[in-house]
Amino acid sequence: MSKIPLVCRSLKILFRIFSVLIVVVTTYLILFDTQAFSMHSSFLSTLHIQHPDFSLPHRLGILAIEALPLTFTVLICLRLACLFQAFEQGFLFELKNIANIKRIGIYMILSECIQLIYQPAISIGMTYQNDVGERIASLSIGAANLSNLVTAIIIFVAAWVMQEAYKLKCESQLTI
Repeated sequence: MSKIPLVCRSLKILFRIFSVLIVVVTTYLILFDTQAFSMHSSFLSTLHIQHPDFSLPHRLGILAIEALPLTFTVLICLRLACLFQAFEQGFLFELKNIANIKRIGIYMILSECIQLIYQPAISIGMTYQNDVGERIASLSIGAANLSNLVTAIIIFVAAWVMQEAYKLKCESQLTI
């Protein structure tokens, strides 16, 4: 077996597993170990949570808030799995792949835009049971957010280059 199909199959499987695993682990941590959930998040670990014993409805609310960015992470993983599946089958420079790459870029941009809603909502949700005056609504935009936006722009440029190359390929096939 050639190296490309083997690597692409492995990555396809990895992204599919990751898309399921991240949902399962996040759901488990929020519903059954909220303190561990907040400690593993660089954003949430900065919050001072006075009463981490949340009720089930409160945990479900936190899970609903967490579903916002999680959805885009899963969508990106699934698009990557589709892309590597096409590569595995030998379809390298096809319009479907270009569309998948563009979607990944769109999902990355939307994921960063969602942070403007997600961060204040999750910080309020996690500190809601704190004493009055100790509840926090926090929003921080840093280098990681800007890096993701720059990466998304680079992905769009790469998709555009692939689209132009595809057009040239089609034109050259028509030339006698």
